[in-house]
Amino acid sequence: MVRNIGLFAIRMIVLTMVCCVAIEAPLIAASKKKNPKKYYLSQSGFTGSQASTACEKGFHMATLWEIYNTSSLQYDVDLGVVHGNSAFGPPVGFGWIRTGNSPNNTANIPGLDDCLSWTVNDGKGTTVSLAGHWNTTSSVISPWVTILITCDSSVSVWCVQD
Repeated sequence: MVRNIGLFAIRMIVLTMVCCVAIEAPLIAASKKKNPKKYYLSQSGFTGSQASTACEKGFHMATLWEIYNTSSLQYDVDLGVVHGNSAFGPPVGFGWIRTGNSPNNTANIPGLDDCLSWTVNDGKGTTVSLAGHWNTTSSVISPWVTILITCDSSVSVWCVQD
């Protein structure tokens, strides 16, 4: 009988330990904050056919949706453009951006044109910037604004960490 009570006590201790680990492990993991991904707007300009290779090692040309929510990212002030009033955040400035659509350079529609997937310097490509004027009309991509630029133009590139 004493032996059964001892085995029961050992089983209860082990069960309690397993439960504690199972409950606390996710909480401990969640408390270890992972560094946010970095992104930047290149300091140099690139033509449409150069845009996809413009980013530093460990970064790639971003799609808008990778950098859309800037509050979950960290702007890399060492690699990117910095204006006098941008502090540690992103500047207002246009840069080439991947669209996620099929190759195109003649639709004349921001979000569709992409210098044929950034392979040519003719036609047009999509660029985005954070809105510089805060009284502009909001759109589906707010707070970002977009314009088309000819693919032979030298434009900065939005880059995001791999």
